[in-house]
Amino acid sequence: MAKSNKETKEQTKEQIVKRTISYLEEDAKWEKEMASLTPEAQAANLKDKQLHDMSASIAQFYSTQRCGLLHLGWALDTFWTKVTNEFFIPSLVKIYDALVAKGLSEDNKLSVCDADGHMYYIPNKDRKVIVYTTQTRNYLFILEPYKTREYFPDKPPSQMFGEEYETHSLHIRKFWEHYNKEYGYLDEKKFKDIKYLIENADVLEEFADDHAEYPQRYSLDMYKKVNFNIDNHVKKPSFFGDMRDSGYIITVSQMYERADKTTGTFQELELIATCDIGCMAYELDLKIPVLPGYGDRDE
Repeated sequence: MAKSNKETKEQTKEQIVKRTISYLEEDAKWEKEMASLTPEAQAANLKDKQLHDMSASIAQFYSTQRCGLLHLGWALDTFWTKVTNEFFIPSLVKIYDALVAKGLSEDNKLSVCDADGHMYYIPNKDRKVIVYTTQTRNYLFILEPYKTREYFPDKPPSQMFGEEYETHSLHIRKFWEHYNKEYGYLDEKKFKDIKYLIENADVLEEFADDHAEYPQRYSLDMYKKVNFNIDNHVKKPSFFGDMRDSGYIITVSQMYERADKTTGTFQELELIATCDIGCMAYELDLKIPVLPGYGDRDE
């Protein structure tokens, strides 16, 4: 038998009371534990609790909003746009300038990651292009110069725009190597055996497929063919700045100001931000900006 509205409201009220009591008991327990800690430990514990409470509040907020998942995704896009403008772009500009100054181009690659990878720049008159490879990943960083003006939205219309300055748009993409017989862990005699190919599908996906009409895994050569123009939609090969290819990590165009669809590449962005950029700077003995959200870090 279905419950009446009155019964449902009473049950909901009872649940809220129980939950509130539970929260109060947890707070009392936490305060008791805090009293026995040193001032330093108390400060650290307090910060952890504040962050925990804030995370719970954020989760609660988005879970109760209409289209909450969409808006949470936009919040992550805004966060990674901030990281791009304050950390990725200034760091990569420093890295690019150092590579150029040291003459570390494609013909003179810098060995990195204990010789498991390489880093170098590719000369280009329109863009700053950096290639960074590891044993398992190949990244392409494309910086496009962009002129804009300071913007002050809270000021009167006549004072909203300030001095012109130069910045960059940024594209980060993965790329794949062409299949090479030297890899030696695939038996080409069995390539006509569909079962063998299915069993080794994960291996085959490590290689570029840009010989296909609609490729998903672009090689570095494909980017070279279009002069590293990510917004090339017309001639083949076609590239897009709007997440259509599987190599997409992030695009932050200064014209549109915000990244898009970073929820799908969050882990990769986190790895690049917390590991790869720092490693690249370390290999070149560079000091780079502090990563937003990463504390007082001295690179």
